[in-house]
Amino acid sequence: MRGSVEPRIWTPPLRELTPDTSYGFAVIEFAREVLDEPLDPWQEWIAVHAGELLEDGRPRFRQVLILVARQNGKSHLLKVLALYWQFVERWPLIVSSSTNLDYAREAWEKAVQMAESSGLLSPLIPPNGVRRASGEQCLTTTDGCRHKIAASNRKGGRSLSIDRLVLDELREHRSWEAWNAAVPATNARPYAQIYAISNQGDDESVVLNSLRESALGFMSTGDGDPRLGLFEYSAPDGCDLDDENAWAAANPNLGHRLDVDTIVGAAVGTMIASNSMINLKKTLSALGGAFKSKSNIKQMHLDLLCLMFEILQKIKRDGLMSLEGDIEEPEASPLFEKYPLIMKDHHLVDFITDYLRMMLGGSLDVIQIESLMEQELDVHHQETHIPVASVTNVGDGLPAFGIVAAVMGVVHTMGSIGLPPAELGKLIGAALVGTFLGILLAYRDWETQP
Repeated sequence: MRGSVEPRIWTPPLRELTPDTSYGFAVIEFAREVLDEPLDPWQEWIAVHAGELLEDGRPRFRQVLILVARQNGKSHLLKVLALYWQFVERWPLIVSSSTNLDYAREAWEKAVQMAESSGLLSPLIPPNGVRRASGEQCLTTTDGCRHKIAASNRKGGRSLSIDRLVLDELREHRSWEAWNAAVPATNARPYAQIYAISNQGDDESVVLNSLRESALGFMSTGDGDPRLGLFEYSAPDGCDLDDENAWAAANPNLGHRLDVDTIVGAAVGTMIASNSMINLKKTLSALGGAFKSKSNIKQMHLDLLCLMFEILQKIKRDGLMSLEGDIEEPEASPLFEKYPLIMKDHHLVDFITDYLRMMLGGSLDVIQIESLMEQELDVHHQETHIPVASVTNVGDGLPAFGIVAAVMGVVHTMGSIGLPPAELGKLIGAALVGTFLGILLAYRDWETQP
């Protein structure tokens, strides 16, 4: 099984992409011939399509949003792009940013090592071209082109004029603070480009969600920012958990550097052995919900507000006792039946009707009812986090399974030590797949819907 090279959702080009209409082809050659670290097929596809040029030579996309699961090689793609921009296109300032400065520092250090180990690039780095002092990390070429790192916060990028900006882990941007600090630093550069790359976000990923919705809006209606490009590797909404095509759509490196069978069996066994039957049922149910569409959440919230408004209006108009029929049989209530999304959530319906029933009984005051509501919500939250804890525990152990798989592969390789180097290389590479797949599955994000 091979991962999908083409994203499931992507902004189509304005014209045919050739070496004259996209700098991505030059990036591919640079990685292969200069760095001696070729890009994987999906990385090449992204380089070509995100590197599309307008007729006047400016990048077609001023903002590029790439969504791909972890451990598929996005960091390697960013390192190659940064070195290409600095050493080939010679942009004066490239800034790489992450919510965790240590991650940005590590990626920058690896890019520096790639440049220093290249026989073609190392002569272009002056004796004092690499500065590693904390907070001052900078790679400078003989042409004065700089590659710096910055934290994704309200200070990152301010007072700079940035030609290429890389924002890693955009899903962690819980506000516009970091974006508003760094992105305006590109405004004075007509050829500037911003690469925002991340795995899938959640409800709190306000920047990622806003950019994605804007890009989808432009693709569907033509309204919006034509220079915002979206390239999303993700599983289709509503797909089955064991759908291999969905795995391939979300993991473009599957079958290239990742193998499924090595780790999945051990992970399933660990999940069964370490959880009670009740927890397993809850976890399997929650995992199914992780792949369901969340497009109706906004409508559900609006319906809930409307329902509560109608309930309060009826109490004000007809008195509290007028709700007795609605509370006892909500499925037959004209008040509730107008909101089918609410009726599908039996926990929510029971919660509303139970406490309205307490109010009708009159045996508890407002403070007591409020206390009971808070206690029930706490219990509900604890129960819904049982699947999260179960999957997390398995994820924590997956890197160890990966190491075991790698060791077993090395043992197998030692038994074939007499083979030619080319054959041994394949066996060693297969052994290492276990480790990397363990890491991939350990950090794969699962989102459950209570």
